[in-house]
Amino acid sequence: MRDLYAEMRGKGAPDAIYALLSGGGFGSDNQRIIRIRGGRATLSLEPGDGRVDTRQLDADELKSLLDLIGVEKFDDQPPLHNDGVMDGVWYTYLHLTKEMGRCVTMNNPGTAGTANSPHFRIATMFRNLGSVPKFITRYQMPGVTVLWPASNGAIRGVYRQGDDFRVAVAAGDDYNQHTWHAFRDGKLAEVVEQPKGLILSYRGIDQSSVPEDFAINWNRCSTRFKAMAGEDEILPGDRWGPLRGGLWRCRAGHEPVRITKGDVEFTRPITTADGQWAVASVTMVRDEKVVQPLTRVRLSDGTETKLDLPSEWRYDTVALMPDQRILAMGWKDGKISDAPHWLVDPVTGKVERVNGDFQPFHPFNHPFQPTREKGVVWAKESDEKGTRIGRYDLTGFKFAPLATLSKLSYAGTELWVDEKEGAAYICPQGDLLRVELTPVQHGPPG
Repeated sequence: MRDLYAEMRGKGAPDAIYALLSGGGFGSDNQRIIRIRGGRATLSLEPGDGRVDTRQLDADELKSLLDLIGVEKFDDQPPLHNDGVMDGVWYTYLHLTKEMGRCVTMNNPGTAGTANSPHFRIATMFRNLGSVPKFITRYQMPGVTVLWPASNGAIRGVYRQGDDFRVAVAAGDDYNQHTWHAFRDGKLAEVVEQPKGLILSYRGIDQSSVPEDFAINWNRCSTRFKAMAGEDEILPGDRWGPLRGGLWRCRAGHEPVRITKGDVEFTRPITTADGQWAVASVTMVRDEKVVQPLTRVRLSDGTETKLDLPSEWRYDTVALMPDQRILAMGWKDGKISDAPHWLVDPVTGKVERVNGDFQPFHPFNHPFQPTREKGVVWAKESDEKGTRIGRYDLTGFKFAPLATLSKLSYAGTELWVDEKEGAAYICPQGDLLRVELTPVQHGPPG
């Protein structure tokens, strides 16, 4: 709201601004802003993350809005308190010119007997203007180009290597329902295969290695990569199902084979490249308290050895590192910010506390794309300061950003970098974006 006041006082200000801004306990319902210049009106929808959808209002649309505001004398309406509604969406109506300003707040217009109120009619008018499918999408950040807006079909994943450009287009609300297409000249082309090894989401875990009715706890699997021992996938059984927990060898066309004894529930097993060892956390109750220590398992005979780590933490595996040690983290009370990390040698059981920037590893559900340099991968970091895309050193745990998107907090994990082109591709909110990267300075980040 302050930005709109500043805009109206600044150079090149519009003749008038009408806006319906929103917020509340259940999140916002978009920000709808109409700017009028010389009798022509532009409607902008601003859902956040630097995204702006714009279109021109035609003369009849603008007249209908202004007529309704005039008939309802809405600039002079009192606030709609709606004290019986404690949550939902709260709106603020603004009318600004260079000479004056009006503000009317509304708590959930249309609820609790307010469906016939001027506030509900005004809010409905703004919402209807924003529902017309004629918008142009852009992101207000330098170096960002919208290649495909979500309004044409949400993009779930992206891959590009030279002329081989592929995108995964959503086929429904389920993240696992998508179809890969070639992408050429800004348009979807023929259906193509999914790029080998590219994982879009934990919901997309390949479950083909086990029978359909086999009770694997997929929520406790590593999603950065499969835990493999030769041709077998190492998976955790469901503690509360007929398997009674344990680690299992699974292979398509074969009956699963139990590796460990007892009914311990394992989480996110990670195996060494030779398939001889696995490291996983185990969940158990001790003295009426849930504990989650880390253990290593010799896969040839199922021998388990608890690792010597501080008992005040619960543990999770994170990733297999280039030197075949496994990165693990500790956490308390569900918090992983500033979590301590250790490197575990699965063969000897030796653990080493390590420091550095571990944010690129979290969340767990995306494999890294390697750069041309050994031990260095493409990664992103995202927090309240925005999203940074760059190179990450897996040895020194150092991140070097090559693009900073200050307005975008991109929680998604879909990222692909075309190193030769010097561009990254991401798909926030289903939009396909190209992000320019600064030239790479070769050598480890940091």
